[in-house]
Amino acid sequence: MIVTDNSLCNIDISKNAAEKNIHEYIVSLFESGIDLVEIDYKSCKYLKDISTSNRFIFRADTPADLAYIRLKEFYYVAVPYELLPVAVSFQRAKYLVEIDGESHNTEELINICRKISYTDFEGAVRIVKNFDLSTDELSEFIERYYDEFTLPLDICPLNSRLTGLDAAYKAFEKDVNMITMGFSASCFYTPYELFVMYFPNNLKINPQIALIPYLLVCAAMYNLVTDDANKGLYNIISVLDTYKKPIVNIDSIIDRDLSVKRLGRITENPFDAFSAAQNSFFSEYDLNVNYDACKKLSEVLDNSDLILYNRFFSKSDIKN
Repeated sequence: MIVTDNSLCNIDISKNAAEKNIHEYIVSLFESGIDLVEIDYKSCKYLKDISTSNRFIFRADTPADLAYIRLKEFYYVAVPYELLPVAVSFQRAKYLVEIDGESHNTEELINICRKISYTDFEGAVRIVKNFDLSTDELSEFIERYYDEFTLPLDICPLNSRLTGLDAAYKAFEKDVNMITMGFSASCFYTPYELFVMYFPNNLKINPQIALIPYLLVCAAMYNLVTDDANKGLYNIISVLDTYKKPIVNIDSIIDRDLSVKRLGRITENPFDAFSAAQNSFFSEYDLNVNYDACKKLSEVLDNSDLILYNRFFSKSDIKN
């Protein structure tokens, strides 16, 4: 499964952001588990001679945006369903056809996909929709889609009623080709950082220890890219403060949890397991963070082992 981040299409880039800041933010997204980064014309100009063919989706919302796909090759070019005929006639490319599913039920979405399948192009289909209070509708659509169509399917669950995570996990469970979310997303899109922090594991919902520092770096770089409110940082810290423990039973989960095994250390001391993920990260990655620009993040990133450890554990053992 491919995970796409669309945050750079949905933020206002700061006037103080440098080309280096954009590059570092994109790298931090890749390091945190993102496979593809979706960009638009605002962020595309910062990439210059960087290759975009393997890791980037370009978003074209208008016919004028299509001019950019003649300058670079992208993994996909995302276009609204209504723009597909124009795009196909303008340039041969791999198109990710986006359907706004908010006003369509499952039957109507399937009919639109049939029309898309008749178009001569290479690419995939993306459904952007809030699946309300139940994921049954999403399950039905995914099953019917794969019964009839061969184009890869991307689910972009909206979070306007705060059900985006349920839809994202259902899409993951149904083994869709792609899921699109956004780091530090507003209530409109599903926040990628919460997808990671609450990811269901062994029938229990626990933060993924090894990815916590990468998510914090994403938040640090996000502050350097935009002046928008850093909801990513708020979400991460909120989970750390509320949950208090990355795993329910360190001794039993060590034997079953592949993410813990990847730490390379089996120990009865929960701090050692947590610290191993932190230390292996900070020893290999040069943060090079401008703490003045990051403002509130300095208190999170300075002495991060101690700060994050204290959020999870008491001196005696695991906090309840």
